[in-house]
Amino acid sequence: MKHADLVEVFGVDGVERWPLVPEDVTHPTSRRFITEVGVPSLEAPGASVTTSTENGGARLPAYRDRWDFDWPWSRTGAFDDWLLVAYCSWDGRAFLDGVTGTVHFVPDYDEPPRLMNSTIEDFTYFLYAFQRDRGRYEDDYVRVLAQLVSAEDDEAAGLARRLLEHPSPAKSPDVEFVRRALAYPSMASDDDREAVLELLARTVAAKDLAIELHDVDPAPFVGDVGDVFSRDPELDLPSDFAGPWTHIFQSVREGTMA
Repeated sequence: MKHADLVEVFGVDGVERWPLVPEDVTHPTSRRFITEVGVPSLEAPGASVTTSTENGGARLPAYRDRWDFDWPWSRTGAFDDWLLVAYCSWDGRAFLDGVTGTVHFVPDYDEPPRLMNSTIEDFTYFLYAFQRDRGRYEDDYVRVLAQLVSAEDDEAAGLARRLLEHPSPAKSPDVEFVRRALAYPSMASDDDREAVLELLARTVAAKDLAIELHDVDPAPFVGDVGDVFSRDPELDLPSDFAGPWTHIFQSVREGTMA
C-alpha cells in the first residue's frame, strides 16, 4: 500500500503517519509502514484506529492494568511487546506484536487473543477495502438500486446486471452467483422483492470483499471463502469463517455497518 491510497479513501486528515514508533516495535517492516505509509486516523468501518497521541502504541500489560481488564492469559510475559493499534466495534482491541509484526484481536471478555492479520499493512488494507466499498453496501445506494431493479425486468440475468452495475474496480459482475441466489426457495417465494434485492446487493458486496481480502491475507479466514456465500442468502454467515473479521462481513450483509 501507499500513503496516497489511504488518502484517496480516508482523506488527507484521515490518515496519520506516526512521528515516533515505540521502541517495542522492533519489526522493521512494521516500523516503516506506520511512519512512512500511515494508518487511518479517521474512524474506519468496524474499528477506530488509535492515533499516536490517543493510546496508540500503549503496551498491552500497561493498558490491561490501567483499565482493569481480566486477561489471565496475558500475565505470562509473552505479550509485553504487544502494542495497541485499534478499538474494534465488536467488543475487543487490536494489538500489534512489535517483534513478529502480526496483528491480534484481543476480546474484552476472558478469551485468549486470535490472529487478525499477518502484518499491519494487511490490517490497514482490510480497513481500506471496507471503507472504499461503502457505497456498495450503505443503505441509500442499496435501497435506490433495489427500487430500480424491482421496477424493471424480473429476469434473473437482468436483475444481476443491474444489481451489480457498480462492482468494485477490476471486478466482473458475478451473474451466475445472483442467478443461483434468486433460485433459492426463500428468495423466489418472498413477495417483498425489494427486500430480497437489498439482501442480495449486500451479500454480493460482502462476497467480493471476502474474496479480495482472502487473496491479500488468508490468515484470518477458515475454509473456502466462495463456499461461504454459496448457501441460501437467508442463512447467517458461519460464525468464524473470517476469524475476528466475521463480525464486519455480517454487518455489511445485514446493512448494520456503523
